[in-house]
Amino acid sequence: MYKYGFLFAVCCFLNIAIAQTSSLNILWDPNSEPDIDKYKLQRAVNSTTSFSDFTEVSHPQTSASDNSVTPGNLYAYR
Repeated sequence: MYKYGFLFAVCCFLNIAIAQTSSLNILWDPNSEPDIDKYKLQRAVNSTTSFSDFTEVSHPQTSASDNSVTPGNLYAYR
């Protein structure tokens, strides 16, 4: 069984960006819980409500890259 670190509060997004290149770097503060195994990131494209699974990152890493963005689109991560 995995424990996931939560990257956001219910009302807040980890990161919102408008792509101007073909990649975005996503950064966040680490979760202080000692038993976190990984972070599960979700992404929404041109929306702030319709998220889908994007990637998983092992703790304690606090960054990820999105290399599949299209310039001009709005991306939100949580």
